[in-house]
Amino acid sequence: MVNMHYQFHISLAIISIAFLQKSSCEHRIEFSVDKSTLEAAPLLNSNKIQDEFADDNFSIPDNSNNIMDKKNEETNIEHRLPDASNITFPWQINLVFTPSGGSPLCQQHTRMFLQDLNKFQRWSLQMWDATAKLGSGLFSGNANQMGDFDSCLQVGGWGGGGGDIHPKYCLALVDLQVTSEAAPIVQEMVNRIQGENFVRGTRNDPGHFVPRFSSIGWGVCVPSSCDARSIEAGLMSMLAPLNSTPGLVVHPGVPPNACYKNPQTLPISTLLALTFYAAVISLAIYATVVDKEPLKNAKNKGTGERLLHAFSLKGGLHAFLAPGSDAFPCIHGIRALFTVMLFVAHKLIPLTSILYSDRVNLTRHSNSAWSSVLRASNIYTDSFLLMSAALTSNYLAKEITTKGFINWPGRIITRYVRLTPPLLAVIVYYAYVMEYTGSGPQWSTVVNGNSDLCKASLWKNLFYIQNFFPFEKMCATHTHQLALDMQMFLLAPALVYILHWEKFLGLALFLLIAVASTALRFYAIYNNNISLYIHHGVTVTDLYNAANYSYGQTTHRIVPYLIGICLGYFLFKSKKSVRLTPKCAVFGWGLSIACCLYSVFSQAHLAMPNHTYDAYDAALYAALLPITWALFLSWLILTCCTGHAEPIDRLLSSRPLLLISRLSYSIYLVQFAVFFYNIGSTRSTQTFRLIETVPFSELVSVGVASFVLMILFEHPMQEIKNIITYDASRRLKNS
Repeated sequence: MVNMHYQFHISLAIISIAFLQKSSCEHRIEFSVDKSTLEAAPLLNSNKIQDEFADDNFSIPDNSNNIMDKKNEETNIEHRLPDASNITFPWQINLVFTPSGGSPLCQQHTRMFLQDLNKFQRWSLQMWDATAKLGSGLFSGNANQMGDFDSCLQVGGWGGGGGDIHPKYCLALVDLQVTSEAAPIVQEMVNRIQGENFVRGTRNDPGHFVPRFSSIGWGVCVPSSCDARSIEAGLMSMLAPLNSTPGLVVHPGVPPNACYKNPQTLPISTLLALTFYAAVISLAIYATVVDKEPLKNAKNKGTGERLLHAFSLKGGLHAFLAPGSDAFPCIHGIRALFTVMLFVAHKLIPLTSILYSDRVNLTRHSNSAWSSVLRASNIYTDSFLLMSAALTSNYLAKEITTKGFINWPGRIITRYVRLTPPLLAVIVYYAYVMEYTGSGPQWSTVVNGNSDLCKASLWKNLFYIQNFFPFEKMCATHTHQLALDMQMFLLAPALVYILHWEKFLGLALFLLIAVASTALRFYAIYNNNISLYIHHGVTVTDLYNAANYSYGQTTHRIVPYLIGICLGYFLFKSKKSVRLTPKCAVFGWGLSIACCLYSVFSQAHLAMPNHTYDAYDAALYAALLPITWALFLSWLILTCCTGHAEPIDRLLSSRPLLLISRLSYSIYLVQFAVFFYNIGSTRSTQTFRLIETVPFSELVSVGVASFVLMILFEHPMQEIKNIITYDASRRLKNS
């Protein structure tokens, strides 16, 4: 076998020599390459880089005489197929990307990269390999090319006359725009490349929360000495053939936070944050170790002992697993169900941040009428406002009935104590810890972008005023709901006072406020041409405008809270005396179901790609939605709490839903931290599968993180609130 191996190679060498000798006698066509022009060019196209790897002067045999003579070729030319080499194809972009211009050091490092790439040096080949290349599947929306993030950052620094060359990974963005001059096939192809524009964004939009779905991500590996402007110039040169296509305009860019930087050492702020978490965990462990007394004797201890006992893990676990003892157990079930639904609706935001290779498939699944259950996400946030108001009103009505007054300052303090520490734990993690927990192509955009916002505006969340500022500059954007709830809670005692002493005056005042709020919603939506329903093709700017002009405004969102106040007060006063006749029950269920269907599906046509946006229709829907949904939910709670819907009440009062309800606040706080981590750490494009939109690993991560937050922060603060309330009541009795 060895002899045969050597014989093969000897034969191959003889044949090669004979071929070269034969070729030297043939007529040849000579070529010459000027390397100076290549070195000066900002980038090399695929043909030029191949020529660069060859000799400066080379030739190929001219075998035209062996095929046919010139006369026969002219005679039969009409029968020949077109020569593909003569076709100019504008979509064929250059193979090698390099920055263009920039600082003198960047230009020097770029020349070194090209020179060593010509010499097949490992570091330059690895940088070239880590940069994105245009792939197939453009008609499926496979335009996002992330390159190889890890391979880029693993390139070792190369020493030269200009010093070490270190790599930098940037996820640049490219916007494609078609005009009326574009051919139909070009318009169709661009539409497919942009994922059929489920959400329309540009490279200039902030991408930390709402994604720039229609922009094309293009990962590049460049010397760290090159800035964003040189990368943009290089992209413009690379994509120049596309701009030559009639009706097609290309806009590349490198947004802020698009380039990933390896963190060096942990700053003092991060070390302090980690110390804070370590102190809380140590306190919980110590409280658990010393907690040997029966839980029922906890109130017999001193205040200091009870405060320490509040942090016991055993006490937190016991409270989490304890049977329900609330006056309205069905509310816990509704809260649990809407916590899950809001989780899935929120997942729609990061889902469009994932760079799928078949984004068209994602868009078409989202165009179904059933997607309205997620697109009309306002109904879930309105539900939490209504349920919070109903419980608050019931407690305040009980207090004013038994005591004759409401301890307004005490209620505000205990609520702040109960809600703020878990919120603080999450936004401190956002601001100072999360950016050091991972890496990835979109890490700088998503994770570092949110981290920077929280560093600058964390204090706004602690005062529950974050909704007074633009959504795109909000730390932990989803926490705007907490600000709305807290601001409305400040009004709750006054509203219950009015209902208690002057019912008709209170109802008239409520009606006046509701009418004014409805008018404000209608005007804001109609005047700004926006929508509270996430319709197909909505722009990122329109989404933020809808949030800033209406969705985040307390005056626009107060209607469900007012209805919840009335519901809670009515249940306290008339729970045992409510009797529904069969006709009344049928009418009530029919009206409530009609309100539900209107709230969820009346705008379903806007999910279709060919829909027509109508400002009046959008404004009318925004005006009526809080009312119709609040009426449906109020009827559901009323019938369950008064014994007129016992099967539904038993389902909503089940133990699994009770446990989810007890985690609902923590789930609400931690979910986006998990979403952003998964988005930022994703290394490559993925295939969209509907069944995998909410991965099991993500559910487990959210469940574990929410349980840890609940048992370390939320439960202790709940116990401390009870201690404050208990001690205040005891002092009042003694006085």
